[in-house]
Amino acid sequence: MIITSYLLIINLIMSSLTTLRTKVRNEIKIDPNWKVWSNDVIDFSINGAYDKIQSDWNYARRENQENTTYTTISWTQEYNLPSDFIKLDLVRYNWQELVRTTKKELKKTYDTFSNWAPYYYYIFWTKLWVDPTPDNSWTLDLDYYKRLPTITELQDSLFPDSFDLAIVKYASYLLFSQIRNDNQSNLKYQWYWLEISRLLTDYIFDDYNMSFWIQRSSWMTRENVLDN
Repeated sequence: MIITSYLLIINLIMSSLTTLRTKVRNEIKIDPNWKVWSNDVIDFSINGAYDKIQSDWNYARRENQENTTYTTISWTQEYNLPSDFIKLDLVRYNWQELVRTTKKELKKTYDTFSNWAPYYYYIFWTKLWVDPTPDNSWTLDLDYYKRLPTITELQDSLFPDSFDLAIVKYASYLLFSQIRNDNQSNLKYQWYWLEISRLLTDYIFDDYNMSFWIQRSSWMTRENVLDN
């Protein structure tokens, strides 16, 4: 029990922008006096890598999962999605999951002029639409996947520091690509995918949305291409 608690504490260590910046500079080695890449450029590459990992993980990690609620307004069908919204998991009303549909299907199969508690929903552009049109104030519960906030001096990475090496490898790939150092950029890219595979193995039994298993076949395909 003591060992388990210790491991959980270690797993929750997050890295600051300064720490990640130092790791990237140690990785690229060729710019000790900061004459090729400024801190701003390094920071941009770090966040590029941060976004890349989220995307390659299909935004399925625990850090990307979020919940919010909406209170409907009478005679109003559309509601703005959160600013960090990436994709929707589910919508509930009164502990019942709403039925997902499309705008077109709803027009074909349902009378959108009826008014009652929401039963259907769909996403259109940056808005959540519900149907029937609410005739009262109802509370909707949304589970969704979000983009993590940009890493800054005031905002640490929200990933455990076990993800730092993947961030560093992909950030280095972006930096070497800028100066057209193909040998180094290709090498860093390969190392990035090796790190992603390692992380996938390390976290496979963690209690995340297991939809990232869907990504596994594409990851393995990319690795096979790199090996050939």
